Amino acid sequence: MEKKLVYVDIGTHFGQEYKALFSYSVGEFIFRFIKIFIASFIFPKNKIEPIGLSEAIDIIKYTKVIRQKKNDITTVLVEPNIRLYSDAIYRSADKVFCLALGGMGDSMHFSNLFFPNSDKLSQGASIFNTKKDIDFDESDNVVICGCVPFAEMLKESLDKSLGKNTYEVVIRINCEGSEDTGIYAFHKVFQNQFNVIFGSLKDVGELKGSSEMEALLSYIDKNDLKFVPFSPLYTTWKNASREILNILE
Repeated sequence: MEKKLVYVDIGTHFGQEYKALFSYSVGEFIFRFIKIFIASFIFPKNKIEPIGLSEAIDIIKYTKVIRQKKNDITTVLVEPNIRLYSDAIYRSADKVFCLALGGMGDSMHFSNLFFPNSDKLSQGASIFNTKKDIDFDESDNVVICGCVPFAEMLKESLDKSLGKNTYEVVIRINCEGSEDTGIYAFHKVFQNQFNVIFGSLKDVGELKGSSEMEALLSYIDKNDLKFVPFSPLYTTWKNASREILNILE
């Protein structure tokens, strides 16, 4: 029986990472790789890092296989900014939740989503008002759900649709400060069905401090969880796509 994978993307934004795994055609990959290669010469001061030919070929090869196995993958998107939902990825995913995750056991409540530099499409929107360049006059009222209740409700739904203990969960997380509670909650709820984390963790240190960051890294290490950096940077795409295939094989 084919292994089933549940891919939960928390803080989806325009779905740059999601598209890299599930949407881009060979032509779109080639166009983007050539574009970044040219840009690295035109704008050398921006330190744009192109990828090599062999790495580009591997990314195209790995993601092609992932798309062929799409029937074995359930995709879940979590994004609180309603303005982003015009993007087609929100119609292609299996489950979509317009909310923010915050805290461990908190029930659903309303709070503010703050935007840096008054940019309401910003990738840096956050429920934390301590984030840099936040404009307090520019915020949206959004639904916030505790990470544990959300993970529990998601597991109940997945168990009904896929069957208990028949799937593995990975999260791709970059949600501007709630990464630690998201990881703790998913590990608590899904236990040995949850072993791999994709994304970025730096906002935990920047918004909550070094002690919280150290606690998160210690937790990941102690519980034998695997963290794989995955971002819009093309240099992160090869390892992420290879890890998805490792889970599916």
